Amino acid sequence: MKSAIVTGGGGGIGEGIARRLQAVGYRTGIFDRDLEQARKVAAKIDGAMAIQVDVTDPQSATDAVAEFGGEVAVLVNNAGITAAGGMAQPPDVFRRILDVNVTGAYIMMQAVVDQMKALGGGAIVNITSSAAIAAVPLIGAYGPSKAALSNLTKAMALELAPCGIRVNAVAPGFVAAGLGARSIEDPALYASRVAQVPAGTLGTAKDIADVVHFLCSEESRYVHGQEIVVDGALTLTAQTRTFDTGST
Repeated sequence: MKSAIVTGGGGGIGEGIARRLQAVGYRTGIFDRDLEQARKVAAKIDGAMAIQVDVTDPQSATDAVAEFGGEVAVLVNNAGITAAGGMAQPPDVFRRILDVNVTGAYIMMQAVVDQMKALGGGAIVNITSSAAIAAVPLIGAYGPSKAALSNLTKAMALELAPCGIRVNAVAPGFVAAGLGARSIEDPALYASRVAQVPAGTLGTAKDIADVVHFLCSEESRYVHGQEIVVDGALTLTAQTRTFDTGST
C-alpha cells in the first residue's frame, strides 16, 4: 500500500486532508510537532500513524520519514504558522514563520524525494494561501512566506517533473479550520469574512482536501507547477476590498 504524509496533520485542514487520502486508499502519516494532537487525529483515521516532527530540522524530518516507513507516494506540506503584526513583528518571529512555512516544506521535500524517485514518481502538494496572491497588511511574514512557497512549488516542479514527481499547490482563502478556526468562535470576525467572499460562505477543510486529492490523483497526471486557488472568488476582489487582520 502506498503511503501519504500530511505535515501539520494535527490541525483542522491537515486532518481533513488526511481523512480524504485515507479514504481513497493511502496509508496516512499524521506528521506534527505536537505529538499528542497528532495522536488524537490518527486515532480517528483507520490505519493512520502519528509521527512527531520538527519540519525545520533536516534530521527530524529524515527520522520521521524513516519511522513512518512504507512507500511514500504523496507529501502534503500543510504545516504552517502565523503571527500578528506588520512592521512591529520582531525579526525573530518573522524568521521563524519563514523557517516553518518555506524552509520546512523544502526540508520535507528533500526527505521524501528519493523514495518517490525509486517508486517512479509521486505527488507533492504545498498548501499556500490567498495571501500569497493578494498582499495582506498586518500579518508580517505570513503572506511573504506563502508567496515564497508558491514560487518554490514552481521551481521544484521544473526540477522534479523529469523524475515523474508532480509538485503543485493549493491556496486556501478564508477557511473555518486550521489557522482560520477562530473565525468560528468570533461572530464579528465570521461575519466580516463572509461579507468579503463573493460565494457567500467560508471554506471548509473538505473543500481544501478535495482539491488536494485531485492533485494527488491520476486525474491530474499532466498537471505540474500549478497553484489552485480555493477561496470562493475572494482573491478576485482584491482591488476593491479591505482585508481584516486575521486573513489567511
